[in-house]
Amino acid sequence: MTSSASKKRTVEGVLKPFADFSVPIGKGEELAEQGDGSFKRRKLSAPPTHPQIQAKAKTFGKEMGDRFMKLDKSAQKESTRQMMELADDLEKQNADLLPKRHKEKVEKLVTGGVTGEKFRAIEKSLDEATQSKTTEAMNSGFAGSIKSHKEGQKFQVQLVRAQSSLRMRTEDVVAPVKEKSSKKTLGQQHPTRRDIPRVERGFSSHSHADRERSHTSISEGQRRAKSSKGVVEPFVHAMVTSGSMTLDRMSLPLTASNVSGDMFSTKARKAQMQKRETFKGMVNTAAKKVNIKIDTSTQKTTDPKKFSKEPTSPKRL
Repeated sequence: MTSSASKKRTVEGVLKPFADFSVPIGKGEELAEQGDGSFKRRKLSAPPTHPQIQAKAKTFGKEMGDRFMKLDKSAQKESTRQMMELADDLEKQNADLLPKRHKEKVEKLVTGGVTGEKFRAIEKSLDEATQSKTTEAMNSGFAGSIKSHKEGQKFQVQLVRAQSSLRMRTEDVVAPVKEKSSKKTLGQQHPTRRDIPRVERGFSSHSHADRERSHTSISEGQRRAKSSKGVVEPFVHAMVTSGSMTLDRMSLPLTASNVSGDMFSTKARKAQMQKRETFKGMVNTAAKKVNIKIDTSTQKTTDPKKFSKEPTSPKRL
C-alpha cells in the first residue's frame, strides 16, 4: 500500500500509512516533498481492490455488531448516546452542505438497508469521506449481527448519521503540487463539475487515493478494536482516519505556498480553504470524542502544508 520510501507508522493513536507530505498522482506513483520544499516522483504500491476493501469492511462491521450484542443493556444505551452526541455535533458543523432533513433521510436509509447508491444520494455532488460502498459493506456486516435488535438499530442510525455528515464538496477534494523536474502541476482530484479546472492525472489518481483512504480507515478501526471493549472507539477511530486521509492526501489547502493552486481563482482558493477548515473541525470533533490528541495551534492561510502527526494540521486563519 505504501512506497518503499514511506514506512507505515502509528502516530497519536491514528494509523497513517506514510511519514511525510506526499500526494498520489496515479500510475503507481506519488510526489513527495523534499527537504528543499520541492516535490520529487517516487513509486507507490497499489492499495487493495474495492471488493477486497468491502470484504474487510463487512468483517469489521460484523465484529462490531457481535460485540454490541454482547454489551449489557446500559452499555448499549450509552454507546447509542455517545454516537448520537457525535452525530449531532457533526451534523451541526456541516449544516451548510447537508440536506435540511438529513437525520430523517438517514433513518429511512437504515430502515430500508444501507446501500452505497442511497448513501451517496443523500446529497449530490459531495465526496463521502467514509466512501459509499465501504459504508454499505460495514453497515451490512453490523446489521447482519444485530438483526432486529431495537437498541442495535438505534445505534446504527446514529453511526450512519455521523458517517454521512463527513462530506465535502467534490470541487474541494483536490491536491495539486508541482513536480520539480518536469515543472508540471500534478496531483489528486475528485471527479467534479466540468467548469472546475482539471489537475493533470488528478482523476486517474483519485481511485488510488479513495481505496487507500478506505483501507486505512478500516485497518485503523480493527486495530483500535483490539484494545477497546466497546464499539464507539473503533468506529470513531475509523471515521477520524478517513477524515485525516482526506486532508493529508486528497484535499490540500489551495492557499498554501507549497500547493500549486494557481489554476484556480483567488475566490475559489479561499472558498476551498474555508470549506476544508470546516471539515477539519469535524475531524477534530470526532477525534476529541475518543481522546485522540489534536493540534490546537493556528497558522496563516498561506503557510506551507506540512505533514502532521495529529489527525489534522493547525487551523488556518
